[in-house]
Amino acid sequence: MRIGVFGGSFDPPHLGHVAVATAAQEHANLDLVLFVPAGQQWQKQHFASAELRAHMLSLLIRQHTDWLINSVDIDRPTATYTIDTMHDIASQWPNTELFFILGHDAATHLTSWHRSKELAQLVTFLVVDRPGNTTQLPDGFSLDIINVETPNVSSTEIRTLVAHTQPDDKVKVLTPLVGDDVAQFISLTGLYS
Repeated sequence: MRIGVFGGSFDPPHLGHVAVATAAQEHANLDLVLFVPAGQQWQKQHFASAELRAHMLSLLIRQHTDWLINSVDIDRPTATYTIDTMHDIASQWPNTELFFILGHDAATHLTSWHRSKELAQLVTFLVVDRPGNTTQLPDGFSLDIINVETPNVSSTEIRTLVAHTQPDDKVKVLTPLVGDDVAQFISLTGLYS
C-alpha cells in the first residue's frame, strides 16, 4: 500500500489543501491520503483548537473515501516532530510505502527538521510546487517534485479575511476558499472573528 501523509495546522483547512492532496495522490498513485492535523507544534501557535481544526478538516474532505484524518499528533501530549509522526504512522500501517506531502517552501528547509537524516530514510517527499520555480532544494532526500498550479490561498489570509468580513457576508466570501461546509461552520461558530 502507498500512503501519503499530509500534516499541517489546517487553521483553517482550505481548497488549496485539497488541490495539493489531489495532485500528490494522482502523481504518486497513492492508495490513501492521511491528513494529520498538528497538535502542539514546536514552531507554531494555533488560533483554533486541535478538535475544531480536525472537525473543519473532516467537513472539507468528507467526499473523498480514500482520504482519512489521523489524530496521532493531536493525541500526543508533547511537541510534535515529523519524524515521530511518521514512526507512529509506520507502526499503525506496517508494510506500507510512506510519502510525506509538502509544499516547496517547506521542502527548502528539510535539513533543519528534527532528525532529518532519519526522516530521509523513512519517507519519500512529494513536493508540490508551482511550475517555473527555480529555488534549489536540499540534497540527501528522496524528493519527487510535482509541478501543478494550486489555488493561491493561505490559512493566514483566510483568518484575516474572516476578521474583516461582516457576519452576514462570511459564507459568501469564504465558500470559494474553504468550501461551503467549512464556510458555514466558521460563520456559525464565529471562529477567527
